[in-house]
Amino acid sequence: MIAMSYGTNLRSPIMNWRMSPENWANSYFPGKRYGWLTSNLAESFNAWIKEARYLPITQTLDNIRKKMMMVSFERREASHKWTTTFVPTVEEHLIQINEQSRCLFAIPSTTGRYEVYDFPTVEVDLNERTCTCREWQVVGLPCKHAATAIRQNNDILYSYISHYFSVETYRKCYSFPIYPIPDDDKPHVDDENMVIRPPTTSILRGRPRTKRVPSGLNPHKELKCSRFQQYGHNRRTCRQPIAD
Repeated sequence: MIAMSYGTNLRSPIMNWRMSPENWANSYFPGKRYGWLTSNLAESFNAWIKEARYLPITQTLDNIRKKMMMVSFERREASHKWTTTFVPTVEEHLIQINEQSRCLFAIPSTTGRYEVYDFPTVEVDLNERTCTCREWQVVGLPCKHAATAIRQNNDILYSYISHYFSVETYRKCYSFPIYPIPDDDKPHVDDENMVIRPPTTSILRGRPRTKRVPSGLNPHKELKCSRFQQYGHNRRTCRQPIAD
């Protein structure tokens, strides 16, 4: 449709903007996502308020306020029990990349710049906190190649992690509680003469989706056939002929 609107000029600014990888590919995104994909924010929020979104608008807002008040309290209380420097998910990530970097080897090039041998070989710059695999830039946490270079530099991983992942920052996010609203402060609604009519909607074919689309950063286990020891399918869906 864009090519038809601009004739045969396929190098128009709109076409270049739409086709540029940094506008749609997570691996080429120039900023930091800190391990989250914001494209699923609306789906996650709709799943969170699945029961409240069918209520009248005033009850929907009050239900969301109660859920946010409860979540804020639970996370604030849970964070007071943490004894680590960073949040538990980051601590688990550090353990994982330490295990993955044990079989890697790095050679220094200049101060803070290393060549890490992997498949493929990558370049790590500790001063700029970048890696050519781009996992460090996208996620915001050191990758296994950066862990190898940091260990080769006789340094610790904690010094290369942003303070946004610290427990102190997490506690500051939930340090402001959401206070209850008494019934006296809520507007009075007269239900006697109120008639709520159902909205005009059309029922679509098929079963509606109730679960959100999973994030592309979530690791998944690849299927392996127990009969032929091949990846990509399991034993139940295997179509390979059985040998005599």
